[in-house]
Amino acid sequence: KTHDWLRGVNGCYAHAINALTLFKKEAIPVFIQSMVTPQTLPYMEEVIKLAADNKVKAVRFSHVDYYGRGKENKGTLGMNHNELTTLDKKIMKMKKIYKNIYVTSNLVYQESLRNRPEEFLIPNLHILSDGTVLPWYGFPSDYALWKYPETTLNSISDQYMYRQLQKFYNLLNQAKKVAIGKAVRVLAFDNIIAELLAA
Repeated sequence: KTHDWLRGVNGCYAHAINALTLFKKEAIPVFIQSMVTPQTLPYMEEVIKLAADNKVKAVRFSHVDYYGRGKENKGTLGMNHNELTTLDKKIMKMKKIYKNIYVTSNLVYQESLRNRPEEFLIPNLHILSDGTVLPWYGFPSDYALWKYPETTLNSISDQYMYRQLQKFYNLLNQAKKVAIGKAVRVLAFDNIIAELLAA
């Protein structure tokens, strides 16, 4: 019920389990991306047990990013600091128990951001269905690096690419300052970026 509610499609969970069963039968490696909300936080261990039973190689538990539907529903789907801390603790526990599954998340530790900021300031190209190439998921079109196939990398001036990437780095550096200024250990860094974009 919770999965289908989150996806907005009745029967979606049954289809996902069916696909998982088929992949296991055919020995196709599987990686699960599991969106964690306040409503799904209690079910994380069920997800990892399901993954173990189906020989899944990796599970990534992610808080909801405030882009698209996540932005529209952040009051319902967003996690507060206590919930993010609980998510982190559950992930650490599962890493110890399920050693055959690579367990990860999109959480960021403030200490890591402070000591190794370069790891968090790397463009992660996102290509939209219309060919627009963005430096990060959920960014608005004014951050676009190019649009394929109308433009190619060879046709883009160095100055244009520099300006676009500089705008991207300025935003991420601003987000880093906000994140480091918070009195917390675990951060939803993507959502700090999303809130700066929305400001």
